[in-house]
This record gives sequence, C-alpha cells and structure tokens, in this order.
Amino acid sequence: MTKQESTGTDSRKLTPAERIWHTVGLIPEGNVASYGKIADLAGLPGRARYVGYCLRNVPASLKLPWHRVLRSNGQIAFQA
Repeated sequence: MTKQESTGTDSRKLTPAERIWHTVGLIPEGNVASYGKIADLAGLPGRARYVGYCLRNVPASLKLPWHRVLRSNGQIAFQA
C-alpha cells in the first residue's frame, strides 16, 4: 500500500502540516497511533517531533482527534 492509498489523498498537493492533520483525522475511533507512525504515513519519516509541533498548532476548526496520538511507548505526551 502506498502512502497515497493509506491516506486517500495525493499528498503532493498538501503542505506537510496539512498532510499530518489529514493523517491524524483518519485514525479510527478506539484506535491510537504514535507520532512516528503519523509522520511515516504522512510521508515525513523521522519527523515525529514535527507531528507534535503541528498538533500543537492545529486550527481549532479542524476538530482533529489529536488525543489518539501517543508516544511510541503508548504514553500520553503531555501532563494534565
């Protein structure tokens, strides 16, 4: 499966942040993904920290399931 097939869009037409937001939006309810996995699927391997940056700066109007993105060890990346 190509990255285009996994995300259902032509990622060349989107900015890197938009590719990340789109990929996060595809995480099904009841599932989670790591920052690194999101980066890989968005076509940005090795950019896990950039995923965190993009999620910190996501427009509220997108209403992304950012809470489904975890550290690679399964922990939540922030403290309440």
